Amino acid sequence: MREITSDGTLWGSDEWYKARWASVPDEMKEKIIARLKELTNLNEVKDMMDDPWFHHSGGMMIRNWLRRVVKDNELPFAPYPGGSQFQNWDDFYVQAIEAALDD
Repeated sequence: MREITSDGTLWGSDEWYKARWASVPDEMKEKIIARLKELTNLNEVKDMMDDPWFHHSGGMMIRNWLRRVVKDNELPFAPYPGGSQFQNWDDFYVQAIEAALDD
């Protein structure tokens, strides 16, 4: 069962992930997007994102690249059900890719 988090979004929903990306400071977003554009063919990445295993393969590679730009503990906290909060690229990297594609 999905739960509403402390920020009023449904945990794991598109709205929740978009709120995570919106919480990233603009200066940090610029560094993240620039790094993604340096390292990847974003159109190929977009095609791979539909694969259910992407998170465990290409997605992991991208998250590790991004950790060289912004460490997990530098990311904003993400609210989870039950009041927990975490900082990790799992909650931000897909929206970062989408932002880079839109840039």
